[in-house]
Amino acid sequence: MKFRLMVAAALGVVVLPNLAGAVDVHTGVTEQELNAQMVVRCQYQMGEFGNSGMHACIRSEREARVALADYPDELGDIVGRCYRLMRMAGWDSVKLCSDRDVSARAALVSYSTEYTDIVAMCQENVGEFGHDQVKQCADKQIAKQTESSD
Repeated sequence: MKFRLMVAAALGVVVLPNLAGAVDVHTGVTEQELNAQMVVRCQYQMGEFGNSGMHACIRSEREARVALADYPDELGDIVGRCYRLMRMAGWDSVKLCSDRDVSARAALVSYSTEYTDIVAMCQENVGEFGHDQVKQCADKQIAKQTESSD
């Protein structure tokens, strides 16, 4: 932890203190751990680009993290799954994954009842990978069905 704080101090980054052991509702990880992970990840990803690259990385990561914290509780399952899947790539990737899944879920709801069986099959086959993968599967199957009927 001392190393992480030294890196943060060298970059002029404020590592937020653990707010009375506050735990992120989507990830189950404390704020202190999240901030430390962010600093270290940016050091490894952007360290070769100097302080400006690391500052940009940390700023972008923080913005994504703050945006995700504002998501409604009903999206917690999506954010949690994306966090578990993408956390090593950073908060920007978690947010991108979450946004794509939210968008795909909304699109799947609007699909015609004609495609209910296709969506259900895709949900069974790839549902564990999120709504985006279900939508991609359904779109491919619908396109095949449409081609074969032409």
